[in-house]
Amino acid sequence: MSVYGDSKSHTAAGHFSRLFPDLPAASFSTEALTALATAMMATASGEGPIPSGYTYFGQFVDHDMTFDAEGNDLPDTGAGPELPLQLATPMLDLDNVYGKQDEFINQSGKFHIGCTKQTTEPSRPDLDRTFAGQGRIADARNEDNLPLMHTHLLFQLLHNKLIGPDPDIPLSRFSEVKKEVLQIYQTIIVQDYLRRILDPKVCTEVFEQGLVHFYKSGDQLPPIPVEFSGAAYRFGHSMVRESYDWNRFLTHANGNPATLQDLLQRTGLYKLTDVNRQTNSWYIDWRFFLPLDPACKPNHAMLIDCYISDFLKNLPHSGGGSLPLRNLLRGVRYGLPSGQAVASAMAAVTDIEPVTEAEFLQAASPALKAVMEQYDLHKCSPLWFYILFESGIRAGKGAHLGPMGSRIVAEVFHAMLLASPHSVLKEPYDVAAGSLREVVGGQPLELRHVVTFTGN
Repeated sequence: MSVYGDSKSHTAAGHFSRLFPDLPAASFSTEALTALATAMMATASGEGPIPSGYTYFGQFVDHDMTFDAEGNDLPDTGAGPELPLQLATPMLDLDNVYGKQDEFINQSGKFHIGCTKQTTEPSRPDLDRTFAGQGRIADARNEDNLPLMHTHLLFQLLHNKLIGPDPDIPLSRFSEVKKEVLQIYQTIIVQDYLRRILDPKVCTEVFEQGLVHFYKSGDQLPPIPVEFSGAAYRFGHSMVRESYDWNRFLTHANGNPATLQDLLQRTGLYKLTDVNRQTNSWYIDWRFFLPLDPACKPNHAMLIDCYISDFLKNLPHSGGGSLPLRNLLRGVRYGLPSGQAVASAMAAVTDIEPVTEAEFLQAASPALKAVMEQYDLHKCSPLWFYILFESGIRAGKGAHLGPMGSRIVAEVFHAMLLASPHSVLKEPYDVAAGSLREVVGGQPLELRHVVTFTGN
């Protein structure tokens, strides 16, 4: 354990909770869910306005907030719907980077940083790795794919640069730096990430006007609801592309883009056995993922709608199998209510307009319409599917989450941020006086500024 370990680190929240405990669990046959998952992958979606870096930043944030004890195992115990155990600290405290007690910090108050295996280019920073290639990091899930791994590395590099070159720093300096990293991270979530993914009206109501209806934090923070972790915050799966411009070697223009399969299989989680560290030819060029250079168009994420990349039907790890089907089965396992039931409950106190049966059938692809009619899924829909469908047909048409999905996501983030010991909602981060002020230059703080500041 590091000498910088924080004995006051937060403990896990225990079981997840329910946002709507009085709503009945929706029941669907495995046959119906299998057909729905297949139909969701049968139609290609289009590109949205959100740069692809935020697809994986969202996954990084998810790993900071939630850790389902069942992981990718979905056992059928026959005991009916159950709430999973929550193993993460949900207060947006980067415990997926620092660990529960800062145990990944060395004696100089920094993260150990490795380097890529040199090929034709100079070596670049990489995770500190074992000989077998696995990253020595607090949360192994952050090596699920290469963009996610580089996001984790980005925050390690931010911390190390803020610490500076002095090999002997006092504990007080470490605490100051960690606080600033957390404030930078939370400010990016509020001012950058959430403003891209949420319905603008809902974002304003929750974060500027404080209009919270369903998930309120008091003296004791309630556990994260499964309607968030098992449905609403799984919207990012619809944003995943099948291929990416990755760096100057791997682009569509060269006829050699990085495929999603490449990005999933070239990580320590996939157990690289031919090398003990990443090669520099697979180092990320962030200009292809964030708006860093006007001359370099970043990959854009796919629209947030009910159509999912066909590649996600057969994952190489993370439990394998079809990701959409796993999400749908997880909803049944957790006893989630139907999308229609949640929409009705929320419409009683907000201006949310539930998706009608006619809207489902009119807006769906032919394959999806056939499945919905066969199994009556336009009358009673899985919550995850409903939220994605709503996003694709309401204002924005997939550019961001719809009103219902936005409301669930916004209220949970609002509560988690208020519960944080360094909450930027209670004590806004002064960007103009902070370490990134020169690269931010008076603009709203965004993720791209961390890339610029670290020289990554």
